[in-house]
Amino acid sequence: MSVLKQYLSRVNFGNALCVLLFMYPMFATVVRHWNSGLFAITMILGLVYFFSQRREDGIRLHRYEKVFLWLLAGNFFVFILTSVINLPEKIADIRFDIELRFLLIIPLYFLLIKSGHGFKCLVYGAILSVFIALGYCLYYVVYLGQHEFAGIYSHLYTGPIILIYATISLGYLFGRAGKKDWRIWSLILAVIVAAGFSIATTHARVAYIGVLAVAILFAGLYSRNWWKVVSVVLILGISLAMAFMAPQVKSRMMLAYQELTDYLALSTKDARISATINSSVGTRLEMWRIAPLVLRDHTLFGVGNGNYNEALQVYVDNKELNRAVIDHSHAHNVFVNVLIVKGLLGLMITCLVLFYPLYVYVRTFKASPSTAAIGILFITLIFLISMNETAPFVKSNFVATYLLISLVAFYGHMRQIKGQLNG
Repeated sequence: MSVLKQYLSRVNFGNALCVLLFMYPMFATVVRHWNSGLFAITMILGLVYFFSQRREDGIRLHRYEKVFLWLLAGNFFVFILTSVINLPEKIADIRFDIELRFLLIIPLYFLLIKSGHGFKCLVYGAILSVFIALGYCLYYVVYLGQHEFAGIYSHLYTGPIILIYATISLGYLFGRAGKKDWRIWSLILAVIVAAGFSIATTHARVAYIGVLAVAILFAGLYSRNWWKVVSVVLILGISLAMAFMAPQVKSRMMLAYQELTDYLALSTKDARISATINSSVGTRLEMWRIAPLVLRDHTLFGVGNGNYNEALQVYVDNKELNRAVIDHSHAHNVFVNVLIVKGLLGLMITCLVLFYPLYVYVRTFKASPSTAAIGILFITLIFLISMNETAPFVKSNFVATYLLISLVAFYGHMRQIKGQLNG
């Protein structure tokens, strides 16, 4: 045991973490299991450090950090409680491995504090990942002649992931760009063009909506300097105009509008239950009607992980929901899905995990505007994606990406403001 301890004392955990964080974004959209594999290695590194050297380093946490870490732990314990109350027939259906990540990522925060440069390493990797994604996009779309850039998994994953990394990159670069920093402004323009082209060819509507939200937020967050506002509006305005002139973007957005009007044309509850719904927008809107029904019958603890289809079959049989909702294994909305499987208790803890960092960013914005802006942009994007997909809290690679970026962004902001706060 003493030999192992001596060996671990010679390991530079901080440098190892920086390398992993730099590599993490690079091939997220083009190499299968890249995110999950690196996430697992990073978690193991954090656990080893936590139990071997944390006490020797004497790391202390601010109250904001303690609350955030306790919320992550609380999310896991709520999952355990609701699963025990509502055990499915197949234990594997509760996806214990996904939920456990909210607990296992906590020790990594202590290693982030020791490393000191984890935030920058992730940002540099994010910048590089945008251009790597563009290279593969050109290969698939131009060289292979494919209709869309789906990446290694699907366009629903690839589009949002590219947008997230591009937004983090731009938030970091804008925070450091001066009037005459032409190298930074050239890199900003290159990131926007590269990400804009890749996102447009993914055909992911949620990513298109995210681009609009990012454009608006950038103008608001950087309104302290008029020349930055003008630059943001011009660069993003040109990029948006170019993107939405693309035929594939226009067709996807028009299709969404048509699907929305078709669903709303079913003006009565009976019409929506009896109609054949084949559209993605119509199915998602029908899923939203699940929430009050489940809240009525499974208020506090929901139906439990793994019981989605069986529980909702009852409402379909009782002519309260359209059959289209059970053609999927979960509701395509994080908040509706959490309300179904974990009840009000789960919805409360999920909202706290997602929005508590946003509260900290807004409250301490003046102390470090650059890092707070990145956190606000990231959480806004996750919220928009969560309204359309459950991926950030259900899908393996997306959960890993959400948790890691959320933790690193929060650490990066806290590192900047700790000296200005009490507690």
